[in-house]
Amino acid sequence: MPPILDENDTGTKDSAIGNDAAKETGPSCTSAEGGCNTMLNCGTQTNIIEVAQSQPLAQGGSVVDGVYVMTDYTVYTGSGGTAGPTGAWFKETMSFTTEAIDGGAPTGDAGVLQQMAWGEISSSNAAPTTNRTASGTAYFESSSYSTIDIPCPSNSNPFPAGYTATPTTLILFVSDGSAITFTKM
Repeated sequence: MPPILDENDTGTKDSAIGNDAAKETGPSCTSAEGGCNTMLNCGTQTNIIEVAQSQPLAQGGSVVDGVYVMTDYTVYTGSGGTAGPTGAWFKETMSFTTEAIDGGAPTGDAGVLQQMAWGEISSSNAAPTTNRTASGTAYFESSSYSTIDIPCPSNSNPFPAGYTATPTTLILFVSDGSAITFTKM
């Protein structure tokens, strides 16, 4: 599950994460107060679906700069696990902008590290908040490991996940069995 943030924590606006999603405005775009960015949420409501299979393996790759919207949220429950809709949903838009690429990795494998400015706006019926914004720094290692440091709002806990990136998609593989797919706008 993506990080759950407190919509009442206004934090500090991050000017590096702007209103890029506003270029894609339409009737489904929404905003949220929160102080971490001025993005619009232009994704569609994505239902959380459980499947009775093992979670696929993360493959790594280079994340392409841009704005991404959530397009799939699957929870892999393992062989013999539960299957079907959970009744929960998320709607999320994220942005990524490359800040640096180097050969060191702060979290482990010494693979090539892609450091990116990150911003997010989301809403859900599965989280304690209805609308929230967040910003921070995302780190993607060539080995398929990522972490998002989230100083806004109020130094939230980092969000670690495996990942697979293509030129048009980013899939985050969370330790709870979730695979969350984002498609570049």
